[in-house]
Amino acid sequence: MGKPSTHSLTVTSRVLHHMICSILLPRGGHRDEVSYLEAFIVDSILTGRRIQVGYLMMIHMISCVESMTRVLPYDHFLTRVFKDVGVDLSRETDFEAPTSYDTYDEQSLVRMTFEKAPDGSWVRKAER
Repeated sequence: MGKPSTHSLTVTSRVLHHMICSILLPRGGHRDEVSYLEAFIVDSILTGRRIQVGYLMMIHMISCVESMTRVLPYDHFLTRVFKDVGVDLSRETDFEAPTSYDTYDEQSLVRMTFEKAPDGSWVRKAER
């Protein structure tokens, strides 16, 4: 049995998964597969189970450093910490902030293969 697919998630779980992959445990490429850690975090959020977010971020950073193909995440956060503790960043190159951000609206839900039911809720197209 392989990893679960995002297509099998509910609307709420799918939006949470997207946020986790974009913010908490950022990764590049597609987000069609749900890792077991991501599924655990989604379940923890939905059930109200407490998790150590700092620990998860540290483990994610360690795995990125050990990989030859991944880059270190949390660049904005780390820059802020380095500036606050007085690290000289004068030789670093500057970057531009993104001009667009992910939004969750009717168009994004339709792209995730959901449609609006007559009662106003969102359901997967395959269920109707």
